[in-house]
Amino acid sequence: LNLCPVDVTWRFINCSWQFMDAYQVPLSGKAAAWAVHKQKDHPTVSQSMMHLNAFCQWPM
Repeated sequence: LNLCPVDVTWRFINCSWQFMDAYQVPLSGKAAAWAVHKQKDHPTVSQSMMHLNAFCQWPM
């Protein structure tokens, strides 16, 4: 870890946190990936993104 730049480590942590946040709802894999991609500048995925499964059918 000492060889890895700090900004890369933080980017990994933030991306992991967003996926954990999205999977907690639970969103399907594709819906979670889409929500994280759309919300990539935010520390967490917004509540409106969490309700995607209620409106859409996501193939697994």
